[in-house]
Amino acid sequence: MGVEQLQWLPEATEEEFQAAKSLLRRYRYMSRAAAGLKDLEDLTIKQQCKLREYSDKTANIELAVALILDQGVQEITEFVFLKGNDRQAALNKLRFLTERSVDRKIRRGVISVANTLKDWEII
Repeated sequence: MGVEQLQWLPEATEEEFQAAKSLLRRYRYMSRAAAGLKDLEDLTIKQQCKLREYSDKTANIELAVALILDQGVQEITEFVFLKGNDRQAALNKLRFLTERSVDRKIRRGVISVANTLKDWEII
């Protein structure tokens, strides 16, 4: 994450970092569930609530990832969390970087998302 981004966003706590990481890990499920629920005609009240919840959460996650200032960090965050690739796939994709560098980029992406979601009072 760029220094500029740290200066104006509130810094997420470890608990908020973990909450953001959990949301990022659940992103693909929520995205697919929302798409599936949109296709149903007669939704129960619970399904309507889940559709709204998942739609809101995925939209917020997508925007938070899009707002990551460092392009490399943004791309790896999208690759791992939004596209659902694992760490090994990220290492293969970025084989010119060390494992520690890839892990650092992934962590910086989660921190950026956590800070954004904290700023928006989502976590």
